[in-house]
Amino acid sequence: IYIWRLFFLFRTSMAGMCGGYGGGKAPSDEQVAMLMDLKGDVEEKAGKTFQVFDAVEVSTQVVAGKNHKFKVSVDSGFIFVTVFEPLPHTQRPPEVSAVVTEDK
Repeated sequence: IYIWRLFFLFRTSMAGMCGGYGGGKAPSDEQVAMLMDLKGDVEEKAGKTFQVFDAVEVSTQVVAGKNHKFKVSVDSGFIFVTVFEPLPHTQRPPEVSAVVTEDK
């Protein structure tokens, strides 16, 4: 019965996390490099260029690939950038799927 309770508690606690974003954390060097490679696309979607462009925080969601939600420090405050990273077997590059600026 004790093991059954542990299993039930574990299963219940994990059920709320499936498909959701993990908590925000400092981005890895790999995540920062991926974002920097896409800076031009971010600027195009935002409709402006940024002198300051530093990833401050990232949350990740596992889907058919990964979504990375970045909080990025820019010249005038912060923007939020979502990058989709396809599964490796697709051989497709990461792409910017959304950019939210403070003025939008």
